[in-house]
Amino acid sequence: RIAIPNRDVWAIDATVFFLSTGPYLVFSSWDGDEQCLWISKMNSATSVGNAIKISRPSNSWEQIGGKTNEGPAAIYHGGRTWIIFSASSCAGTGYSLGSLELTGSDPLSTSSWTKYNNGPIFAAAYGNYAPGHNGFFTAPSGNIYNVYHASPSSVVTCDGNRRTMVQAVGWHSDGTPNLGEPRALTDNVPEPA
Repeated sequence: RIAIPNRDVWAIDATVFFLSTGPYLVFSSWDGDEQCLWISKMNSATSVGNAIKISRPSNSWEQIGGKTNEGPAAIYHGGRTWIIFSASSCAGTGYSLGSLELTGSDPLSTSSWTKYNNGPIFAAAYGNYAPGHNGFFTAPSGNIYNVYHASPSSVVTCDGNRRTMVQAVGWHSDGTPNLGEPRALTDNVPEPA
């Protein structure tokens, strides 16, 4: 158990991401009736500093069925860093992915993070509902892939009925991640190589 000095409360979905200033732990934890994203600098593999809130569910698309930011995952491209996160309750069709970019110099400062507030960057499509809680991996080719879960039913629950899916990440002309939309289950997705 990692003890966070200033936040001895329930937390979930911790992930580690790396910057030139060292490793950081990002996780989801409650603040009142909101499930928010927090960051701590890692001192070692089992010790972190104080937690700073970097995102709260401030937009209507982050509040469907519950005010939720969870499941953070880091992605890097062109010298830029993003935290992609799941928004809204996993037990509903509003579950989707949002984006935070590190635009300032201090990752431990809330003002260094910019949320894209125009809506989710990845949402239900082609019979795949509530796509979320994703991660990224780099194939031997250097291509980055998004792995996530989605439900085959519009009656979504947070249980084992979700399926794991994977697809390549692209990049918009402004350099931001382009996750596209969930592909149909019948699509033939080439194996990452």
